[in-house]
Amino acid sequence: MWQMLSQAHENEETATIRTKGLVATMTDRKRDATFTKLFQMISGRSVKILETGTIRARSFAEGDGHSLLKFVDHIWNFGGSVISIDNNDRACDLARQMVHEKYSREYNGGSDLVDLDQVQVIHSDSVQFLDQHSDPIDVLYLDSGNDADLILREAQAAMKNLHADTLILVDDVNEQTHPEVQKGSKVIPYLIENGWEIVISEYQCLLKRVDQ
Repeated sequence: MWQMLSQAHENEETATIRTKGLVATMTDRKRDATFTKLFQMISGRSVKILETGTIRARSFAEGDGHSLLKFVDHIWNFGGSVISIDNNDRACDLARQMVHEKYSREYNGGSDLVDLDQVQVIHSDSVQFLDQHSDPIDVLYLDSGNDADLILREAQAAMKNLHADTLILVDDVNEQTHPEVQKGSKVIPYLIENGWEIVISEYQCLLKRVDQ
C-alpha cells in the first residue's frame, strides 16, 4: 500500500522504500534484497522496463504484480517507460486503475505525477507480445504464470530486445512454501549458457550480462 508520508518507520513485518516523499510499504520481505539491488543498479537512469504478469489484487499480501508500482515510481524519479503484460483482462483493468489512482492529476491534484503515456498495461499473451515487440528492453521482469516452460519462452522471445546493459529479474525461483512454483528452473540455466551471470539469487534471481 502506498501512502504520502513525511516520515516512515520499519518493523519486522514491513519494509519501506522512500522516493520523493512517497513511501511503499510491503507486507512481504522476501523480495526486498533483489529489488533493492535492481534499483541500485539502475538508479539515476531513464530505463525501459517490461514485466510479464501484472497486479492481481489491491492488497500486496493477497496478490501479485505490485512490482508495477515500484517500476512506475522509478520512472517518476528518473524517466523512462513501463510495459506490464498479462493475459487476464480483469487484472489489467485493476492494474490500470491502481496506476491511475496513484499517479493521475484526478487523484493527486495539479498535474500527473508521471507521464501516464509512458505506462502501458497490455492485455496479451506474453510470448506473442514479446515476439512482436521491437523496442529495446533495459529491465526485463519475468513474473507471469507458475510455468517454467512459459518463463523460458518469454526470455527467448525477448532476447532480440536485450542489450549489453539489460538486467533480468526472475520471480519465484526459490519458493519454499510451494516447491512446485520454480519459475527459474529452466530460464536461469538457459541464460547462464547464453552469456548471463547471477548478480543475486534469493526468492528472486537478478542476472546481468557477463561482460556488463
